[in-house]
Amino acid sequence: MPHLIVEYSNNLNLPAQPLLHTLHGVLLASGQFEEDHIKVRARRYDDYLTGGSAAEGFVHLTLFLLDGRSEAVKHALGQALCDAVRQALGNETGIQITVDTRDMVRTTYAKIKI
Repeated sequence: MPHLIVEYSNNLNLPAQPLLHTLHGVLLASGQFEEDHIKVRARRYDDYLTGGSAAEGFVHLTLFLLDGRSEAVKHALGQALCDAVRQALGNETGIQITVDTRDMVRTTYAKIKI
């Protein structure tokens, strides 16, 4: 835990692999997670509309956490992730950056490491 899914439009100059490493670092630096528990992955979209147009780009992050963390912790994680994406985009404009933090039920979450 956690799982972080990065979705972004294909019109951005966004090198995905470096961004994934950066976001992994943000989650690790929060002190909330063990390094080998953090999972980060990306999906690039060729077909999308943002505000009714394909001209405006987007980056949307969905952060899945096991339940039990405070709203303040979840807000701080979301803001730190949003800030890291903003920095990664440099001088690009016309982009919406959003983060959705979701709880997963701890008692029903399953994990096996082989």
